[in-house]
Amino acid sequence: MGVFSWITQDTKKSIAIAGNPGGRKHMSVTMTDNQGNHWREHAYEGYGVFGGMDYYVLVAMMNPHIIEEIRSQGLFSKLTNDMRLEPGNELPLRDIGIEIAFGDYADEAKFPNLTEANNWQWIDNKPKDCEYQGYFYDY
Repeated sequence: MGVFSWITQDTKKSIAIAGNPGGRKHMSVTMTDNQGNHWREHAYEGYGVFGGMDYYVLVAMMNPHIIEEIRSQGLFSKLTNDMRLEPGNELPLRDIGIEIAFGDYADEAKFPNLTEANNWQWIDNKPKDCEYQGYFYDY
């Protein structure tokens, strides 16, 4: 399983995974949604969870209009290659959030902000991915 990592939107630093082998110091990171809610993480583990909230679950929650569009078009079966939606079942929000973030809807979606500051005001701007994945630093 891979890791997810980004660049903070306020300080432009890589969100390092705690205990990475490159010795990169990790920092506390705040995830902020478009409603002003904050989740603070002090030792990021690399799986997209900040302060107990999953980044991709939050992506899905922030974009109900996209979920409705997908549902109305009957496209839930296209969200993942290995999952099919049976009548009455729902795909996990995380899977839907990942599809929104990496699929055809990314350009119109809202995304959480990731910052070192803990009092950040949300802006409509997707955080940039970190090429080192918070782990594989040049050393």
